Amino acid sequence: MSETPKRRYEPVVTKEFRSTIPPHLLDKLSDTERYMVQALSKLENQYEWVVQSVVNDNKNIIDLGGRCDAIETWRSTVETDTKGQVEKVDEIWKWKQMTSGKWAVVGALVLIVIPIALKFLLDLVVKKGP
Repeated sequence: MSETPKRRYEPVVTKEFRSTIPPHLLDKLSDTERYMVQALSKLENQYEWVVQSVVNDNKNIIDLGGRCDAIETWRSTVETDTKGQVEKVDEIWKWKQMTSGKWAVVGALVLIVIPIALKFLLDLVVKKGP
């Protein structure tokens, strides 16, 4: 139960950059030249790391955009389905109101009373007949 959720995107981790120039090439240079060459090597490594990070971020943004498009497509289909369902529910609600409202109850009572009254009147007419 205490599993950590799998991350879709990895966080950016900075690292320490070092010069990649072999020491035997730096031995022949003066201290200022050696410092400049090592600094340029570090900057080159940082630049490569930044470019790789930007490329990974671009892939993640494209993936995220595709997932958002899929969700928006699903949402629009759900909304259209919901509109049809709302119309059906409204139609059923109208029938419910018509069959269970106060006038429906009065109508049902009238339909019960009319045959009884007609039978009573017909019995009176038949018994008093000529």
